[in-house]
Amino acid sequence: MADSLAPSFDVERGPILVGAVVFVIGGVIGLFGFQRPGYLLAASLFAGVAAGLRGGYYSQSSTEGLVSVVAGLVLLFPALVVFRAFWLSAFPKAGDSVYEFAFLGVVGAIADVAVFGPFFLLFGYLGGSLVGRFQSGPERSIRRSENES
Repeated sequence: MADSLAPSFDVERGPILVGAVVFVIGGVIGLFGFQRPGYLLAASLFAGVAAGLRGGYYSQSSTEGLVSVVAGLVLLFPALVVFRAFWLSAFPKAGDSVYEFAFLGVVGAIADVAVFGPFFLLFGYLGGSLVGRFQSGPERSIRRSENES
């Protein structure tokens, strides 16, 4: 009799929500506090770390970091639209009407997500994998014997 393989996407909701909240708070501070959209990279790394730390010892910390950044990007998209609308409308002859203002914001936010989104996901995954690596290090391993120095 052949064994059947049932793949699953095993993540927990709590760590993902914590990572998404960390990403949104860090993103809003980076966008509106410092006016630096590049700080979203650091926010995605911290979101991955927060999701990994919130999960248990046997959790999928890398996957939870990645999914938390995806959820955070969905939640942060309106803030990106507002930030890009104000930033792009600062140029002359751009954003004279409300429709142009909204159009520039949406196009700028979509461009941000399309260009920088893979890097955000990578940094979230790396943040979660760093936590997973430190949680399963040799000094904390359950397989370590008492006599080993």
